[in-house]
Amino acid sequence: MWGRHRSLTESVYLSSAVLADYGYAEEMEQLLQGTRWHCLFTMRAESSLPLTIEFLCSLELEPSTGSRSMNFQSIDSHTTLTFTLLGRGFQLTVADLATHLGLYNWEETSASEFDAAPYLLPADIDPADFWAEHSSDPDNFEGMGLARFWIQPTWRILSFVLSTSFFGKPLNMYRVYPDDMIVFWSLHTRREANVADFVARFLYSQSMGNRTHIVCGFVVTILFRSLEGLAPIPRAQMMMQDLDAGMLRNAHIRRRLGAGSTESNAASSSAPSTSGASSQVSSRRATRHRPTPQATPATTQADPTPEWARRILEQQDTIMQRMSEIGQQQASQAESFAQLRRTFTGFYSDVHIGLTPRSPEGDDPSASVPPPS
Repeated sequence: MWGRHRSLTESVYLSSAVLADYGYAEEMEQLLQGTRWHCLFTMRAESSLPLTIEFLCSLELEPSTGSRSMNFQSIDSHTTLTFTLLGRGFQLTVADLATHLGLYNWEETSASEFDAAPYLLPADIDPADFWAEHSSDPDNFEGMGLARFWIQPTWRILSFVLSTSFFGKPLNMYRVYPDDMIVFWSLHTRREANVADFVARFLYSQSMGNRTHIVCGFVVTILFRSLEGLAPIPRAQMMMQDLDAGMLRNAHIRRRLGAGSTESNAASSSAPSTSGASSQVSSRRATRHRPTPQATPATTQADPTPEWARRILEQQDTIMQRMSEIGQQQASQAESFAQLRRTFTGFYSDVHIGLTPRSPEGDDPSASVPPPS
């Protein structure tokens, strides 16, 4: 019953073509180069609805701690996944899963650093503080933020792309949650994160709750091919579309004029973004503190209105002006119609009078009858 109301949803692939056209390819490459995230974000494969539904419906996770209850906090590299694919049962640890997906090799999963790497923000990192440092959001982070407030354009792009895949929220692709921040923290600090646990949590979340839009189909296909080789995949279809210019505009990303351009790309913030290293942004943002109800952070900018807000105000002015013009046109058309109606009424009366015989003396028809001889 669970799989009858589920459907595959398209995911967005981090295409380098549109990034190069918009001037962000080099910056994105520098951000992801040498990281485990790069391997994850460049996964691409077809999806199969029957195969994906079978995997999710049969998926069971057994925690390594011995607890009989399973939750997201219980998932680690030693958690066991049990599932079926085309009727054949499999049992893998999270470490085995990551190896079959090509994210790690056997030696890497055996290292102590693998188990020690975090899959969530470390306990000493407050999500609200991290958000305040790396976003231009004037409000406090209350469990959710908007991706357009990320200062770095590449972070806004990643938020949009990953929301359609590994963040698992294709219907809320403009939101940022605390669990999403492990990606940006790891990329910013260049510290290793446990991508295996991250993927296992993603797959487990896809099998839970009332979600109807499934985005893990391509991951299931890659896993199936690693386990079964060249076995045919039922009803395979490509459900990944390349990132395009329209998506970038929706993510509040503007095309750069060229290398070294000083055009601001902070479409939704008042602070200008840079194409330099993340450390440069961090140094400028180091003195920024979370706003409190008692005090509002001061600003040194002449115009504190964000660029996106100014554009909305300009659009509203244009709309109001257009509505005024339309009202004037309607009034003019109404006057013309009234004049036409008066003209037509007068013309109709003249014609009617000309065709209707009238008595020579008054309105009494008997007065026109000749007297008897």
